[in-house]
Amino acid sequence: MRLMQVGGGKTGRQVVATEGRRSWFIARYRTVYDIARAAIRQKTTMAAVVKKVGAKGEADPKALLAAGRVLAPIDHPDPAHLLV
Repeated sequence: MRLMQVGGGKTGRQVVATEGRRSWFIARYRTVYDIARAAIRQKTTMAAVVKKVGAKGEADPKALLAAGRVLAPIDHPDPAHLLV
């Protein structure tokens, strides 16, 4: 499973999951960081968290990239705590 953050949408940012040829917007979580924190709290994997919350609609990663909506793969609310 691949995850990517995209800007825009009603909430300002969303996460897209891709598995095989299917891509979808993830329900409930707005950032990859939020998914990682949930996985740690639940003592599970990020993929399990994504599968548990389900989809909020289909996504087209190529169109999102062409529209300039793709963001950094992960970020932190306080940028001083993340070095990429």
